[in-house]
Amino acid sequence: MFESPEQLPRHIHFCGIGGAGMSALALALHERGFRVTGSDREETAVTRELREKGIELALVQQAVPQSPPPGLVIRTAAMPLDHPEIRDALSRGLPLLKRSELLGLLGRRPHSIAVAGTHGKTTVSAMLAHTLHAAGADPGWFVGAQLQGLPAGHLGGSDLLVLEADEYDRSFLTLHPGHLLVTRLDWDHVDIYPRPEDLYEAMQELADRLPEGRILQQAHADPESLPWRPGAGSACVGRAASCDWILAGDGEACRLRHRDTPDLDWAFRPPMAGEHNRLNAALCLAWCAERHEELGLDMAAVVRGLESFPGLRRRLQTLWSNGRRTLIDDYAHHPSELAALIDSVREMGYRRVTVIHQPHTFSRVEAFAEETARALSAADRVFTWPVFPARERPLPGVDHRSFLPWLGNHPCARAVDDWDGLSRALLPLGESEVVVTAGAGDLYHIHQRLADLLARA
Repeated sequence: MFESPEQLPRHIHFCGIGGAGMSALALALHERGFRVTGSDREETAVTRELREKGIELALVQQAVPQSPPPGLVIRTAAMPLDHPEIRDALSRGLPLLKRSELLGLLGRRPHSIAVAGTHGKTTVSAMLAHTLHAAGADPGWFVGAQLQGLPAGHLGGSDLLVLEADEYDRSFLTLHPGHLLVTRLDWDHVDIYPRPEDLYEAMQELADRLPEGRILQQAHADPESLPWRPGAGSACVGRAASCDWILAGDGEACRLRHRDTPDLDWAFRPPMAGEHNRLNAALCLAWCAERHEELGLDMAAVVRGLESFPGLRRRLQTLWSNGRRTLIDDYAHHPSELAALIDSVREMGYRRVTVIHQPHTFSRVEAFAEETARALSAADRVFTWPVFPARERPLPGVDHRSFLPWLGNHPCARAVDDWDGLSRALLPLGESEVVVTAGAGDLYHIHQRLADLLARA
């Protein structure tokens, strides 16, 4: 349909424009002078921002614009082909691409950097984009979350382009990157990958597209214990002595050195709490260190840029605090992510940790109920909120109570059905208490009420 970005039509319509990945693409193209229109099902902070930037969008999803019609329609992977708006585009013969296909087209650059993995890819993508930007490299980037101080999408003016490579729906297989960073990889998206092996096979298919030696992988333990390795020519970043890049230190004082090259050695201050975020920062720094001569990067500027990373929305994000109590929001919705989140909050020094978890999809609850309960049990109090179904229909006997059989010995764990139930269950609140909302759904609807409750109690 289109062989290069230069062939894209000047009017592009986004169906589901309010999603993180869709809005990033829409904003970047709008910035470049394209006429961008879109639709979504509800008003959000993202859709309001798009309007403020001058993008036309409707909160009705029945038909794409009639006059003038767009030259290209982009749909989110969550929108099926039988959706009314997509049916309208197809009936009128309008060119149609999935978001990932447009991303793959824009990503045809010599130094496009795909960041893949089931945990941490958004944070690493954002860290790397911010670091390269702060170091003066003029990169482009597309990140599936709102960055602090930078747009989520930007085309840049160099050959560098950071792409968050989403494994859902095998979307990352539309990419042809020049480099690949792999974060922590666990079995997930069980509706797409019925077996862990299915996910690893898709990862290998992506890895096979890259030039030899252009893959850098994160290891949270010994590299030999990783469930998937890309094969010869790749390098590994982690704590183990067998890693190519070895991370040492803790808290605010870390060091990254190359196992076989003594001159490749840098001290840095991790910009976010938690061991997983120290490893995320190390992965970014290692990639820059491997390529700094080839790309003309000043490593002192790279380190300063990494250390100045301000974070991103919904990743360990402090929403409200009065010095005694704090409200934090995080996207964690997989057992490994929930465990890492609670460890990070503990590291921040709070005496009591309360987690409100909204499960994301019924299939994930069914597959990981026991593992999720085990992760949540590390909190002092656990409240589970009704499942956010996303694209799924309910499964018999699967809901937010499915974790309770494995939380039976926990001193305070219960399922709540609505705000009234939650607000009663939260009281009394202690001193030095942090309340954490965790999930990839719509818990943001109760954030203001939670902040008001924390302020009054």
